[in-house]
Amino acid sequence: MLHSSIFKILLKMDECSTIIVVPHVCVLPRSMDNGCDHRSRRFAEIISSEISHSKLFIGDVARMKTDLNREEGKNTGMRRNLSAYMLKCSNNGSNSTVIDVHTFPRLGFDGFQNVQVLLIYERDSKLARLILRTLKKETKLRVEMVLGDGNNDIIIQAEKLNIQAVLIELINTMDVNDVKNIARIIRTII
Repeated sequence: MLHSSIFKILLKMDECSTIIVVPHVCVLPRSMDNGCDHRSRRFAEIISSEISHSKLFIGDVARMKTDLNREEGKNTGMRRNLSAYMLKCSNNGSNSTVIDVHTFPRLGFDGFQNVQVLLIYERDSKLARLILRTLKKETKLRVEMVLGDGNNDIIIQAEKLNIQAVLIELINTMDVNDVKNIARIIRTII
């Protein structure tokens, strides 16, 4: 009986290992919601398939209506579900990780035109630094890391709950095999 109880506790802790979030999924045609990340859902699904015991949270609101990655999005259904799940993971003492998946156009960001992967953190850079170092060592991808602007609310919320978190921006034109490789590398790190 004791072994059964220990197994159930370990299983519950394992359930919270990796939380993958896609706040800017396209819920409208792109011409009507140009702020959405048109490949983020596909890339997040690939990452989730490579990381066992991951839980996927996919946005369900047009970004032009409410940005789910900002404080204004906290009261939406997806964010309430995500918040409850992160709180459960934090309270049960599991070693959880949040990966907030985004995509960006091939022209890149200001100052990051040649980047394929951009890692963004808010307070705790340990996970982002480890992913950066490993991706640079084990792939030919152009990877950079930057401190967030304080508006990445999902990452901020996770860090307040002592859950390690990183926002990962992937270039829209990235090959699916590169996404799988990134997922496998992240899996070994977390």
